[in-house]
Amino acid sequence: MIFKNKIIITLLIACSINLFGNSFDGNKNSRDKIVAENNLSKKTINSENVANNKKDLESNDSYIRQGVVKALNAYRDENYGGMVGMRKAVEECYSKIDKSSNINDIKRCFAMDLTSHYFDDSVCSYMHFPRNQYFLLQNVNIRLLASLKKLSIDIEKQKENIANWIKEIQKQYEIDSLKILQN
Repeated sequence: MIFKNKIIITLLIACSINLFGNSFDGNKNSRDKIVAENNLSKKTINSENVANNKKDLESNDSYIRQGVVKALNAYRDENYGGMVGMRKAVEECYSKIDKSSNINDIKRCFAMDLTSHYFDDSVCSYMHFPRNQYFLLQNVNIRLLASLKKLSIDIEKQKENIANWIKEIQKQYEIDSLKILQN
């Protein structure tokens, strides 16, 4: 359970810094805002809430749910399981993004990618393994930005949406990773 709390605390900061290119400049207002967001996140997403309020926490976004579940199922795949399976699933998803795709296709791929990052971070922190370089947050960010550019989507206009996606992915990951660990 320790690694779950670490994810909740650190990933919101890491996502906001890495995804949006904000530097933590020591500005008290930005520091207070990040601390407040983390406190809200800790109250909203913890194992007691997940156990008691699964319906309330589950993402309403089917693309996010599909992405999270697909990534976790890829980990359990008999033929190409583990982190290799997750990587293969993410690569396959992003490789299908083309001009006929839409923002929801990117959202699904990003959900798979970020879920794989969370899972890798959790396992590696808990087991003291080295991190999978493919799923480092900056690499997840690069793949997301490349997909948005591929569809000529204005990244600046999507920042708020992406921040909401991250919150939804975190919530869905908490629910579905518990199911995986229980099985």
